[in-house]
Amino acid sequence: MTRAPVCYSSRSPACLCGLAVLLVSLAGCGRGDGLTRHRIQGQVTFEGQPVEFGAIFFEPTASVGAIAPTVYLPVRGGKYDTGDEGPVAGKYVVKVGGMDQSKQTKDSDGITHTPQLFQDYVFETDIPPDNNTLDVAVPASQAIRRK
Repeated sequence: MTRAPVCYSSRSPACLCGLAVLLVSLAGCGRGDGLTRHRIQGQVTFEGQPVEFGAIFFEPTASVGAIAPTVYLPVRGGKYDTGDEGPVAGKYVVKVGGMDQSKQTKDSDGITHTPQLFQDYVFETDIPPDNNTLDVAVPASQAIRRK
């Protein structure tokens, strides 16, 4: 007989692991969730260049309904692809971020700091886009002015 981990502290590794397993099993994922998801792919550029290291985040608006996935994806080499884990149809707030790895530093504690390439770019769009492609050209107005 297997026993569930006993949580002596809300921060114990066994408790956190057990909680994570429970949440993942309740949330479901991908094709097994019964939702009609759309594969979205595209390119992300800033100042005409591919964003080498960043992320794109699709957050459903209230118009999508009560059950809709939030989708977070890495942007690598200027590209992203949701595969079969994409959003459902409807209006989404899209947030795009990029990091400037060429200016990465490490502090005296060994912690790596990577500055943003631009301010997070936020806009709304309808899913699915034409041809299931959503290319994002982050406008120059999002540039971070450094002193």
